[in-house]
Amino acid sequence: RYTALHDKVWEGVLKRMSKSNIRNFTIYYHRETNTLFSHFEWIGHWNSPEPLTQKEQDAFFRADMASIASDKLTRVWWKECE
Repeated sequence: RYTALHDKVWEGVLKRMSKSNIRNFTIYYHRETNTLFSHFEWIGHWNSPEPLTQKEQDAFFRADMASIASDKLTRVWWKECE
């Protein structure tokens, strides 16, 4: 079931991830250890008119992750994937 769900991720979940600057999200399953690994690229706020400090980038990252975590549809998706 988990694999079938992830073969067809809900469009709204993908849109939320894109709005939060996530690209190339991948999940790997290591059968021998029964462990899931995930990887994604966060492109950040690259179009900012001024270069951002590390502290500003960290704040934007946390805000983007919080936006995903608080998204109603994403939370339903996570529940489906449990």
